[in-house]
Amino acid sequence: MPAKPTGRPGLSPSRPLWRRPVAWIVLAGVLVTALAVAGVRLQPRHWNACHGFSRTYLHVWPHGTDCVGVTDGATPIDAAFGAELGGRYGALLDAIHAENERVESGHVDTAGSATDCTSTAGDAVDVAALAPWRSDLAGGRAFHQLAGMYVAQWQANHLRQPGGCAPFIRLLVADPGRDMNGWSEVVDELSTYDRLVAVVGLALSRTQMIEAARTLNGRGIPVVADLVTADGFDRSNFTGVPEVCHPQAGTGRLTAFYRIAYPNQRYFAQLGGYLTGVGLLGRGRAVQVTQAGYDADQFACTNVEHVNKLLDPAPDPITFELSGAGRDSTGQIVTKVSPICTDPAVRTVFYTARAVDLANFIVAMNQACPRGITIAAGTDASRLLTPEPTHALEMQRRNALQVLHSGNVKVYFPATNSAAQLAGTTGFGNFRTAFAGAFGDTAHPELFPFSDAELADTWMVNAHDAMFVTAAAVHALHTNGQAYEPGHVASNLSSFEIPDAAQGTLRFDRNGTRVGTPVVLRLCSDGVAPATQLAVARRLTACPGDRG
Repeated sequence: MPAKPTGRPGLSPSRPLWRRPVAWIVLAGVLVTALAVAGVRLQPRHWNACHGFSRTYLHVWPHGTDCVGVTDGATPIDAAFGAELGGRYGALLDAIHAENERVESGHVDTAGSATDCTSTAGDAVDVAALAPWRSDLAGGRAFHQLAGMYVAQWQANHLRQPGGCAPFIRLLVADPGRDMNGWSEVVDELSTYDRLVAVVGLALSRTQMIEAARTLNGRGIPVVADLVTADGFDRSNFTGVPEVCHPQAGTGRLTAFYRIAYPNQRYFAQLGGYLTGVGLLGRGRAVQVTQAGYDADQFACTNVEHVNKLLDPAPDPITFELSGAGRDSTGQIVTKVSPICTDPAVRTVFYTARAVDLANFIVAMNQACPRGITIAAGTDASRLLTPEPTHALEMQRRNALQVLHSGNVKVYFPATNSAAQLAGTTGFGNFRTAFAGAFGDTAHPELFPFSDAELADTWMVNAHDAMFVTAAAVHALHTNGQAYEPGHVASNLSSFEIPDAAQGTLRFDRNGTRVGTPVVLRLCSDGVAPATQLAVARRLTACPGDRG
């Protein structure tokens, strides 16, 4: 009798299905198809190699070798960012995220407040802080910038300043990348946010940030800049800027745009007046050093043009290649400046480049000018007042502070304000109170000291006031019965004179630039810590560490 067949007809009983290669191939194909379908259905809008698969980080994505995007504080822009400055950035982002969570819950009341501010969960608006937070050109000052914005957010939500407490404000942190070249994608991302009513920040007068502001304005979103100083970077849209600076004549225009800083022209007029009054500026007494290719940088170029008007005669600037992208300009600077003090008539050297190399420049001038020299720098000199995020830059800064302690090299620069002038004013007192409240309940309040050293670079109060002005326009929405829309915020900004900001009453001219007069400061050092002294007209300014 023949053997009884097993299994399906036509199959040999020699091997079961699970041992056959063709079965595994079919199964693998099914799994790959299923995963592909799931990936399409579940993938974030931007594939996120910066933070893996987590859907918590949907708005941070790769741009070349960098990471860019928008966060509510739940994550740093890249893995290293939160750890910078000894973890201070990470702690600050945690504080911002906690406040944003309170806003989303609809209740941010503060114990002891006279007014109970509550709202329906999610009844809030978004304001985005857009700046190159990790740029080498900003350095550690960007931390103070973001801290000032957060304090103003907390002040608006908890202290009802200015103008009430509704709607609550959620603060988003937007980063166009270290080189700022991701600005277009980040602006596109922000434009999708239904609750976004304004953008604050920018920080640097670079082409990318100019175009970002123009694009936002073109989409009806107002911008309040905190630190940009290049001439023409306002609603004049670079009218009157010298042709050598290649005015930014793009298709977009700045319309609903305000800035808390002054233009470079006003800063150098103040600095030049002081130096002339104390005999440090006159015919043949000064030369200028700046960065190569300065005509492509609106900040540096307008600096150069204003100094050219102060010099008599005005020779071509001495130029050097700015450090960056792995390039160290220390040796080049030494070579360039060595001949300067061979002319005994030269008393002052204007430094109009970006301050990433100012520390090296100070050390080089100390070696080249044993009889002493005065350096007159632009607003970017405030960089020396703030610890740097990298070890190499911080060591350069410390070397410069040691030189300044001797008094052989003296540094003057213009600034938006002097912290000493603000003490005792109502707005600064409110800022101080808000600062204590904003950071008092954080996990690491020791990372946020309130001191002259923290305020000295003026980035914190400038950024605070940009957010404070924006909060005034946002609160007016509720007061005026307006819809929570960018256009109404823009119209509210146009009619404001803002009292009791951290820097006092803020007014703006027809171009949206702050009205007022900057100050001149001398940069001092005890050899370790920097400080400033307010310069008084027609009197040489002394530092406590001056010798002889």
